[in-house]
Amino acid sequence: MNENHPSFEELTDLFYESEDGNPSPRKEHVEHCAVCRREYESVRRFLQTLQDQPVPDLSPAERTQIFERAWSERRNRQSPAARGFIHLWAWLRKPALTFALGIGCGLAFAGIAMKSEPPVAPVGNAARPAIRVDTYDATQTIQGEAVKKMYPFLENPILVVGKKSQESEEPHHVLYGTAENGSIQIVLNL
Repeated sequence: MNENHPSFEELTDLFYESEDGNPSPRKEHVEHCAVCRREYESVRRFLQTLQDQPVPDLSPAERTQIFERAWSERRNRQSPAARGFIHLWAWLRKPALTFALGIGCGLAFAGIAMKSEPPVAPVGNAARPAIRVDTYDATQTIQGEAVKKMYPFLENPILVVGKKSQESEEPHHVLYGTAENGSIQIVLNL
């Protein structure tokens, strides 16, 4: 209150105060002071006229202008780092780019998961495996140091386990090898 008379803002606040039954000092002053009462009536008529007037609809151009102004103000208040992150996030959310990045990440993870260890050079006895089994259709070929120890009289022994025959339930076993420095070939049905 300025010099015991309320200002325009205080009279406006008085107009919008709810009628809760508690008289405020401002309201009491306005009721007892003729100058303030005239001023309050003038403010009340003005505000009542404003309230009674319909709010005009905005044109689409005006709505767009208001939105753009509000959006640009919001953008101006953001820090450069936040604006950069939002721009990057919008760029990453493009469907084709997101799909391509997903495929790339998937391939990278698959490559890492399927990466095999480089072969280690064998050392000592590990250079020759004790036994090696190769499978062709229903036939298995077994060879290696263990087979040589089982059949010491043969050079380069190979044990072949074939398909079961119609006459027998047992698979067919054949032992191939050489003797006398390869001059004699030996085939044994086991």
